[in-house]
Amino acid sequence: DPVTIGALSDFGSVEEVADKIIALERDKEGVLNAELRRSGKTMVTGHECYTFDYTSNSTRGNIHYLSNLVIDNDKNLHTFTIQAKQEDFDEVSSGFGRHTSFHRRR
Repeated sequence: DPVTIGALSDFGSVEEVADKIIALERDKEGVLNAELRRSGKTMVTGHECYTFDYTSNSTRGNIHYLSNLVIDNDKNLHTFTIQAKQEDFDEVSSGFGRHTSFHRRR
């Protein structure tokens, strides 16, 4: 998606963005609790990449999310998110490193 900022840090620090994500998640209908497990920042081919690992417990179940965000040279926001029920997350997320490694080579 096109954005007007050139880097994620123009929107906020990784901690500030994590707070915004958790606040948005908590405001969703049916959400009982949302919790940030960890967040981080790394560089991917010269671009800031923010990573967020969080859970959302709702009336629809306990969902675990793992997201990567990066803005490219053309100011396009790219997101890669894995979402699964907590009990299935380890199995579902096992390929995440493989996909981010591919993304880094692009």
